[in-house]
Amino acid sequence: MDRIDEMEKEIDSKACMYGYKVLVVCLVVWSVIEASKYWFDFGEMNLLPFFILNSALYVQELTKMYMIKKMVDGDEEYKQPKSLSNKIKVVRAIIWSVLSIAVILKLISDYMF
Repeated sequence: MDRIDEMEKEIDSKACMYGYKVLVVCLVVWSVIEASKYWFDFGEMNLLPFFILNSALYVQELTKMYMIKKMVDGDEEYKQPKSLSNKIKVVRAIIWSVLSIAVILKLISDYMF
């Protein structure tokens, strides 16, 4: 098995970053289009892009929080403060995830039946 060197890791990391940014921009544009449909009475608003966008952003934030916590565990020099905002982010992400799954399942059941 070939080992990936630092340059290839950097290239993969940048490619993922650019792909993620393009995905987020597309979801933002789609969300604005769906919201403008509702605001200007052109039809019903599809909530799917909102839920996908927010779910992706919450997963990114929670992953970042987890990785930072994992990196500083056992380090005597750096102690990460236990802030209320981190707990609020986790609770908000859990609620949003459950709500997103419920709405997606409802949309799927509406299209199938």
